[in-house]
Amino acid sequence: MTLHLTARDTRLLNDAADALLAPIAAVDPRAWWREVEARVQPLFPRANVALGLPEGRHLRVLSESMGATRRDRIGALLNADPRTGQFIVHCDITTVMLETRRKRGLAIWNEAQNGAVLAEIGFDQRRALFYNEGLLASGMHDFSTVASQEGSAELFMQVGYDRAGRARDDDTARLGLLLPALRTAHRAMLAHAAQGTALAAMLDAAGAPVLVIGTDGREAHRSRTLVELLAAEPARDALVAAMHDAARALRAPLSPALLLAPAKEQVVHGARQRYALRATPAPAQLWAAPGTLLVALSVTGAPDATDDALRARYGFTARESEVARLLGQRLTNAELAAALGVSAHTARHHTERVMAKLGVSSRREASARMAEP
Repeated sequence: MTLHLTARDTRLLNDAADALLAPIAAVDPRAWWREVEARVQPLFPRANVALGLPEGRHLRVLSESMGATRRDRIGALLNADPRTGQFIVHCDITTVMLETRRKRGLAIWNEAQNGAVLAEIGFDQRRALFYNEGLLASGMHDFSTVASQEGSAELFMQVGYDRAGRARDDDTARLGLLLPALRTAHRAMLAHAAQGTALAAMLDAAGAPVLVIGTDGREAHRSRTLVELLAAEPARDALVAAMHDAARALRAPLSPALLLAPAKEQVVHGARQRYALRATPAPAQLWAAPGTLLVALSVTGAPDATDDALRARYGFTARESEVARLLGQRLTNAELAAALGVSAHTARHHTERVMAKLGVSSRREASARMAEP
């Protein structure tokens, strides 16, 4: 079939390809996909657009247009082999189709071609569970699909419609034009995952208690040593919260000057140990997402007796006892924030909680209260 593209079509295709080729390793996959879907959607009016990629033992389906319930329906029926990254199912017909597609090297196909391939080998597509309860139930009538396969790992992009008969004759060909960009994106995703795995293995082998915090603020990895340390620390929740606070404080004004500055250490107090906490950017050569942070701990000794007394007397947390000691020195919120390695807003929040527990309304009163025997 000859594909006729208008100047607008060409512009939309270029926009969609540019979005696919964006530095996906530097952003959360969902944020990247929202931009891709917004650029792909105009090429297929009224269609649902979805991306599927293996994540551990599950298929991760990304789609804003399809909706969460429909998206989860496909993900529940089509799983992934964690050893290979290949899609697997618990439906014989669909399994046969996947295996046949891999053997034939099919990277672009639609609903009619899918049915024809199955018919050639004696199967009826309409009897497949994944076809009926997955694709059609999720608004993927008249679907078209492109898939990237790198080694044994797979990534697919699919468009389909809520009702049959809405697709245009050239939908599959249009989607096929995005396959080179999809393959490039897939390679970048695999490289990013490999880099993350390499850093995680290095941190585990080094034996240091380190927390890796991703660009979205969520934890990406806890080193084995950190896991063991936290398991033995009653104040583990406060310790982890302090590590996240340190990461947020570093990320907030993330700038070239800050990245070049020596990492500042702050002291945090657990129930069993006193720790030095330091947040630094992850090595770019090992973790591809700029903005990924490493938060390291090192044991500096036993908790301060002063802190123990404060916690016992006023019911302070480990962090609050540290804030109380600093308030006793009459530090301003800005100075307190710098000492704790947190934002001014967080320092003010800590100050208000400590002063409430002390029953005072000023730093002078706090200092006097702290001096009481």
